[in-house]
Amino acid sequence: MRYEYPLDDGGRADYALFDRQGRALAVLEAKSTSVSLSAGEAQGRRYADLLDVPFIFLSNGEEIWFCDKGQDAHFRRIETVFSQDDLARRKAARDIRRSPLDIPIDSRIAGGGGRLHQSACIEAVCREIVNG
Repeated sequence: MRYEYPLDDGGRADYALFDRQGRALAVLEAKSTSVSLSAGEAQGRRYADLLDVPFIFLSNGEEIWFCDKGQDAHFRRIETVFSQDDLARRKAARDIRRSPLDIPIDSRIAGGGGRLHQSACIEAVCREIVNG
């Protein structure tokens, strides 16, 4: 973890969280307890974009919110900041994730023998998964 981490635009992220190889994984935007965490959402997203990291934490000392910017539409409350190993695992899983729409349906299992409704159902479920 690095405090007041310098950004390319001249600003500083309150905290930047790194893996064991020194690669940035997340930012943590700290706010005063008197400030709503929603006030830090845009700032956290901007810092994450500048550092090219997928994960954003917001905290005011009383609450912690988390967002995976490639997966989550909104921040959600969590109990604690994830460990370095947890963040590295999340990033690894995120990096190898494939869209289910890119995986061909095996017509020998579904859709063959006049069962086209099975392929249609699988495609519909996959679209909904991709859409969140």
